Amino acid sequence: VLDDYAFVAAGLLDLFEATGDRTWLERAVALHGQLADRFWDGSAGGYFFTAADAEELLVRDKPSYDGAEPSGNSVAVADLLRLYEWTGRSRYREMAEKALAYFAREMGARGVAVPKMLCALDAYLDKTKEIILVAPKGGAGLGPFLERLRATYLPNRILLVTTEDEVRDLASIVPLVEDKRARGGKATAYVCEDRVCELPTTDPQTFAEQLKKVHAYGD
Repeated sequence: VLDDYAFVAAGLLDLFEATGDRTWLERAVALHGQLADRFWDGSAGGYFFTAADAEELLVRDKPSYDGAEPSGNSVAVADLLRLYEWTGRSRYREMAEKALAYFAREMGARGVAVPKMLCALDAYLDKTKEIILVAPKGGAGLGPFLERLRATYLPNRILLVTTEDEVRDLASIVPLVEDKRARGGKATAYVCEDRVCELPTTDPQTFAEQLKKVHAYGD
């Protein structure tokens, strides 16, 4: 059902951020391909709880209530926005936009019941921080950057921690990392928004200051 695919895909994206192993991103992409083919409502937007090829029901529910666990739709929309940031494929953002439009009335009327969906809406309206940390071969020097990052509240961000010798392989699936390198043989941070990056820095304090820059919606 929807929840199985959406939650596993979210976990795979977390694994990709934690390890930098492209396998996890590729598997999340594959799962969302299944969601698009078998669960997506192409006419109205949003995902049905059951697949098109599952047992036929009188009504195919399209859940949105975020209770003790968030709904499959809320998690799937958040996945779509993260996949867009990683891959640059506009289709993911377009699907997220269509789903958010479908659930807009519900968010406006009883937002307390759909907090995870509202988080997805916030991510859609915000400018996501795209953070790339590149270590020289061997992976040394990233600790101070990660400490600054963990001390900064950034709900809408993606993170990729990698080494200079892995960048070329990752660039084929994450275009954002192309041409990123460890400058002067030191761990280097790139903080970007909409694929436009601040000056790369090897100084953790400068990195922390870049992270703190915020914009109002629409800026």
